[in-house]
Amino acid sequence: MKYVFEAKCICSDQGDNTAEFSVDGVKRCPHCLNAQTPSMKPLSLFYCPDSKDDRFYHLYATHICVNCESCYLVHYIARRSLGGYGYLETVFSETYPEPDGMIHFSSRIEDLSPDFVATYKDSFIAEGSGLSTICGPGYRKALEYLIKDYAASLNPDAVDRILKTPLAKVISAYIMEKNISDPARLAAKIGNDETHYVRKLDNLSLENFKDLLSSVVAFIDYDITARRAGDILKNLPGQR
Repeated sequence: MKYVFEAKCICSDQGDNTAEFSVDGVKRCPHCLNAQTPSMKPLSLFYCPDSKDDRFYHLYATHICVNCESCYLVHYIARRSLGGYGYLETVFSETYPEPDGMIHFSSRIEDLSPDFVATYKDSFIAEGSGLSTICGPGYRKALEYLIKDYAASLNPDAVDRILKTPLAKVISAYIMEKNISDPARLAAKIGNDETHYVRKLDNLSLENFKDLLSSVVAFIDYDITARRAGDILKNLPGQR
């Protein structure tokens, strides 16, 4: 949802000019990642024309986190042409400082699926930066990396087939542990909604998806640990 705020021009040749801008509300603090109040007016708002292209403005909004009380700056870009309501429409550019991922996966998950870890962290940072329309597909892609790499690790003779098979079929054919397959199957359905024009599961959100994905990660991690323990036991002296 967008909110309209008034900002002051900081260019010396513009006097005390002000303008109204329509901006996306900030959802998370880049320091502590706690939810913010999107409708809360920034501590300060100022803008200036682009030095290379005077068709655009740069808008900067200073915020104080309601949780950790840290300060952060949000940068937007606006086109000079006015919208239908007399204010300037903006698009999000970046947050200073960049959101800290603050995500840590075990070495077992990192070794199993480095593509999952990298994609999840990219999606998490996008979400923390307010890029809510693109983080969902990113999380869905991360799930596919994790499930297929896990299935491939259990079925080394079928790696090529697994990587080319749709995710839902991989879960049905290769993931036998229900503590993994059930949340993975539902997460895949929610994740698919994030990539489609029309949602099929209106009662399930991205937060539900992330909870399910966390469960999948945990049980895969447990399974890897248990399998390694079994392998060690088999090789102990006196074991058959």
